[in-house]
Amino acid sequence: MKINKSLKILQDQFTKYFKESDFNATSFINVEMVLYIVRRISPTLDPFNAYVLLRGYQLINHEYKGEDLYLWQQAKHKLFCYSSRMNWEEDFIKYCEPEKSYESIRLYKIVDNKVIKNEGSIPQADREDIYREYLLEKIQTKHSTKVAEAGTYKVNCDGKRFITIKIPEWIAEYGKQNNSLKRSPKQKREIIQLSYEELLQSAEEMKKKFLMIIVMMFL
Repeated sequence: MKINKSLKILQDQFTKYFKESDFNATSFINVEMVLYIVRRISPTLDPFNAYVLLRGYQLINHEYKGEDLYLWQQAKHKLFCYSSRMNWEEDFIKYCEPEKSYESIRLYKIVDNKVIKNEGSIPQADREDIYREYLLEKIQTKHSTKVAEAGTYKVNCDGKRFITIKIPEWIAEYGKQNNSLKRSPKQKREIIQLSYEELLQSAEEMKKKFLMIIVMMFL
């Protein structure tokens, strides 16, 4: 996802704090933007479960309107990688780790399972304004489809991890012959509405089933 100038400057300023860490400035900032959304949208939500806010569900029992609703919708697109529970927990734990080189620049701390803003003297203490500005920016959509040439490509799948894809000649040739791709219109589906409690319960059930499958594989 393309970032704006203010966010790029912030990343550049923070890079020096991550030279000896398996964490990085980009992930640090992305975690903070999720925590910013938690503070605005659902301040009572345990931040360890913040990934549920980024999933494609219409949550009920909560009122969203105006700018808060727009920020939440934008975050679901721009921070989509953290809709994965595994990705979120991995980076959130790193963000919270004590005695790290980036401890002095954390904008947030977690107290009693709540996101609390640090009021001390930290660099770029007004960065919530930068996060808000970035999330408010309209996502640019592309309508044209470019057909890839034959070859080997590395694809950034979630902002951090890369996968290698090889496109053989015959697929590339087929693409050239059909470079005018038509998309079938999407059918409007009924909105799935869930409460936080239902969503978290479903996540726990999926986790149990997954663990059972893993255990069975090693029996």
